[in-house]
Amino acid sequence: MKIAKNNLLNSILSSVWMIDKGYAQSAMPLVVELIKGKPVSFDTQTNTNSLYSINSATYFDYDDEDGAEEVKEEMIAILSVKGAITKNDQYCGPTGTVTLGKRIKALDADPNVKSIILDIDTPGGEASQLNTTATIIKECKTPVIASYSGLCCSAGYYLASACDEIYAQENNDMVGSIGTMLTVADFGKMYDKAGIKIHDIYADQSTDKNQDYYEALKGNYEAYKAEWLNPLAQEFIDFVKGSREDVSSSALTGKVFNSKRAMNKGLIDGVKTFDEVIERANELSATNKNTNSGEAQTNNTTMKFENIANALGFDNTEMEAQDGHISMSVENMEKIEAALANVPSATDEAVENAVSAEAFDALVARVDAAESGLAEAKEKLEIMGEATHIAPTTASKANDEVKEDPVWNKDENTNNQAIDKDLGK
Repeated sequence: MKIAKNNLLNSILSSVWMIDKGYAQSAMPLVVELIKGKPVSFDTQTNTNSLYSINSATYFDYDDEDGAEEVKEEMIAILSVKGAITKNDQYCGPTGTVTLGKRIKALDADPNVKSIILDIDTPGGEASQLNTTATIIKECKTPVIASYSGLCCSAGYYLASACDEIYAQENNDMVGSIGTMLTVADFGKMYDKAGIKIHDIYADQSTDKNQDYYEALKGNYEAYKAEWLNPLAQEFIDFVKGSREDVSSSALTGKVFNSKRAMNKGLIDGVKTFDEVIERANELSATNKNTNSGEAQTNNTTMKFENIANALGFDNTEMEAQDGHISMSVENMEKIEAALANVPSATDEAVENAVSAEAFDALVARVDAAESGLAEAKEKLEIMGEATHIAPTTASKANDEVKEDPVWNKDENTNNQAIDKDLGK
């Protein structure tokens, strides 16, 4: 395909990239030809998006945002993420991350879509818009699985890490390359050879404009790293760590891993063929958090409040939910007020129970005092017995009269009278 597109060239020359270095190096000859203004032929990968019917196991084409509406049954959406990732759609092939994010939002809102699969084979790409699109994926109510064949590197892994699960299709597939890079081209000699002399003129107030670029041309890269590369790399790392809690810190420095090592590093969840990923997506569809089916939601809510409606003397339709809410007229509120007025209040009973508890506490105190008096009386009797040499009463003398201590008897009667009074006798 012959192309000379300004947006692609602009992305290559001015954007920060999250891409595998090997792929970037292999593309440099074509980039040079683009810079020279020559037509370039790219071997493009076709982005084939499709819908998989869960019931009929049939694939349907899905190449535009309205494709999902043509299939009125439960389905799994398959979105292609292949080739170099760019922010904007490229005439030479890949769909940009802006369009990808919009498409995922549309699928997530469709109640017929039960799962989404990202079919990935990418070395990475442009950093711009990545965090926004990855956040859209992460916030989906619909389960999202990443399945990659070949490469899932850098920007590609940024998107994959936002998915619920990540699977390689083969053991030798490569994943990782978590980091950022920027290539600065010095066209000075090319312009000199062409006989072109460049003069850059800046306003007096713009003394710092483009200084990072000129410092980089001199070999001073710290400004670019501090202002651009390091913040974006840290954002990338933080996103991955927030999405993959078990990821090893040794996997976050830009290295690339095969499937076995990637599993050990916590980068992926396993190895599955694409058919196995379809099966897994079907399993996850049972956990779909998408509640866009208004009819089912309304029926469930109505059923939930039937008993309340009956208790208040309402017609069931008076408590029917619309869009998850119940509207109440003033007349209905008056009915509820009247119904609640006839319900016995628990306040009086609580107060009564509290008073009874206080009386019970007082009674316990009286009993404790009586027991204390009995103990004192027993002690006095023992002392009197020792003083008069009276032997303890035996069973054979059970009918003998025992003289009572008038002092103790007086205390006992006083305590008994108090207890009788507390008991209401």
